[in-house]
Amino acid sequence: MKQVFNINQGWLFSKTVPGDLGQRLPDAERVNLPHTWNTVEGRDGRADTSRRKCAYQKDLPVPAELDKIRIYLEFQGVNAVCELFIDGTLVGTHHGGYSAFRFDITPFVTFGKTNVITVTADNSANKSIYPLRENTLSFGGIYRDVNLVIAGATHFALDNYGAPGIYVVPRITKSGGKVGVTAEVASPINYDIVSYTVYDSNGCAVGSAAVPPKQPDAIITIKDPELWQGRKNPYLYTLKAKLLRDGELLDSEEISFGFRALEVRPESGFYLNGVRTTLRGVTRQQDRAGSGWAMTDDEQLADIRLIKEMGANAVRLPYYQNDRHFYDLCDKEGIIVWTELPVVSEISASSETRRNIHQQIFEMLKQCYNHPSICFFGVHSDIQNSESSEDIFNELSAINRMVKQIDKYLLTASANTMATPAESRINEISDLVGYNVYLGWDYGRPEDFSAWAMNFSGVHPDIPLAVSEYGAEGLVRYHSENPQAGDFSEDYQALYHEKMLAEINKFDFLWASFAASMFDYSLAEPNPKTGTPLSHMGLVSYDRQTKKDAFYFYKSQWSRQRFVYIASRRYAVRTERKATIKVYSNCNAVALIVNGKEHRAQKKTGKTGVFHFDVRLIRGENTIRAVADEGLSDEITIIRKKLPELSYSIHENLPPKEGLLTLNTTEEPAADETPPAPAASEQAAPQEESEAATEAPEAPAEENSDALPEIRGVPEISDTLNPIQLPEQLKIDREKFVVQIDFGDEAFADVFESGIDSANEDQPEEEE
Repeated sequence: MKQVFNINQGWLFSKTVPGDLGQRLPDAERVNLPHTWNTVEGRDGRADTSRRKCAYQKDLPVPAELDKIRIYLEFQGVNAVCELFIDGTLVGTHHGGYSAFRFDITPFVTFGKTNVITVTADNSANKSIYPLRENTLSFGGIYRDVNLVIAGATHFALDNYGAPGIYVVPRITKSGGKVGVTAEVASPINYDIVSYTVYDSNGCAVGSAAVPPKQPDAIITIKDPELWQGRKNPYLYTLKAKLLRDGELLDSEEISFGFRALEVRPESGFYLNGVRTTLRGVTRQQDRAGSGWAMTDDEQLADIRLIKEMGANAVRLPYYQNDRHFYDLCDKEGIIVWTELPVVSEISASSETRRNIHQQIFEMLKQCYNHPSICFFGVHSDIQNSESSEDIFNELSAINRMVKQIDKYLLTASANTMATPAESRINEISDLVGYNVYLGWDYGRPEDFSAWAMNFSGVHPDIPLAVSEYGAEGLVRYHSENPQAGDFSEDYQALYHEKMLAEINKFDFLWASFAASMFDYSLAEPNPKTGTPLSHMGLVSYDRQTKKDAFYFYKSQWSRQRFVYIASRRYAVRTERKATIKVYSNCNAVALIVNGKEHRAQKKTGKTGVFHFDVRLIRGENTIRAVADEGLSDEITIIRKKLPELSYSIHENLPPKEGLLTLNTTEEPAADETPPAPAASEQAAPQEESEAATEAPEAPAEENSDALPEIRGVPEISDTLNPIQLPEQLKIDREKFVVQIDFGDEAFADVFESGIDSANEDQPEEEE
């Protein structure tokens, strides 16, 4: 029976890698995993962008009585080249910083003694590993969990690109639901049995099947299946797979899955289970103050809670595969996911880079296969390197074809820069197209978006379009009465998002939009305009302690949890006598009380959620209180002075150009600055959603029916399995429910060297 033990605790770490890796590491410190050596806040408060090879070490005692079993080390994420040594002998190497992988260490350990595990992690720049160019800081280390896996000779396969070995294919049909299941089994014998049972959310069995492991494909019928409906109802089933021999349990796995059908129409957007659904999304990077990429499960859960509090129902995870725990959370909480390959900014046609991206495609697809939250698979983003457009087109097309070969029902997507013309052939590669639109920040105005979107739709009326990114940087220390693009003020960031969302909301044909970014994140190089090694695009600060004004703007648009919030609260020292006070709220009416004098209440009009009050400020302290019609209130204090607060302008606060740049994640003013007066209260209403509020139903669907809708583009599943011809190297098909990829390096090389077109010539076209 397989057992999994987490071994995160008690490792040695050293930045010095000795020649003999069977010996103790020199100058080592004791650390626990997950760990990274270059979190943005170094010990001296400075940015550490070092890219190097470091080493980790741990003792592994192996009892003599375990000599009949298989032992694996499972790494959930090591950046970017990982080497594993047992007692100084190289076990294997993994290239790629974002996917899980395993090493079978059975032949390398000595039973009955303590073995020394040494792991090197190298995040040095490497042009043979994707991403070839990184816009964010490359954190080094074993930054996700490490597990010791002990299995018998026969088990659900562990040598399968880091995947669980069980693949579930739920399909909605007119007669109900059918669950296709396949398993990869290592070393089965003829009379072994694989037993599958499906359980509903209450733990009741609703279907089962039993098959021989040498032909482990099965179809299980589920009567009246409950659908995975995103945040409205993220309903999950559980498949329990058991590997049996003469009634003895050899191995078991549990897989959560959901029934959902996806469709994107160029003229009207995204449909979940036949119901048009507006995807209100954010982008999210996997790093955080104090942790870097080595985020804990609790920190990832905190990120999900903030995304939900704001009211978003989708997240784009740009540039790389994320931790499986984050995908699990999105499954459970109903957050729709656009995940993405690390094909970023630059692409190469070399055999080494092709081999690497093909490996990463197999790892990512197989590891992400069972997650109902993953609805879109990004094949590239921000491509802008200098190779000819024809070369770029050919390479990206090959990547997209390979993804579709492995899973032809998967919706592929791309995220292009605005430098990519609408007429570019790159827009014809993936199923769906997104653009990173920074009108109003890098160039132009938010109001230019309408003309741009209409132009793209005119050129490609048959291609579904999304806004894969849009945003503006805002530092909570910078403020202006007349905010402008480029002033990095919190006030302009909020105004920008108000204008951009108004533009986006004009177009029903957009299948999604993603505000960039949910959180501030680290950069590969310090930003010369702000003097910090961070992008301040986030709606929440890098340490997750400060929700910026723009966060509350989106909450006023998307969330059903009632609140009221006075914006520009950190603009606490002002000089003007007349001021406009802006309030965000999703309540029906808001009144403002300034120094005891009440201003007439304003009613919410449409979906704006933005209230403006023109007030007069007295010299000195002013108490401002917003009161909503539902009894909620918020209060701040503004001090009116004669002279302006210089610390509010970025131009007064840039650090010297020479030397390393310090980072202050809490956005406190320097010691020699006059601090602004603190706000009396950030928010009177509760900030965390109650359980009831979290689970409250969303607005009525734009299309609905009591009957199960007919899903366009999703074929019915018959009770018989019709084989589909695929090349030997690629044996994955969701109709046949076969998911087997078992080939060596030479066969793998044949796949991409001979071209993927030839492997797809005999495929039948998908039925409507």
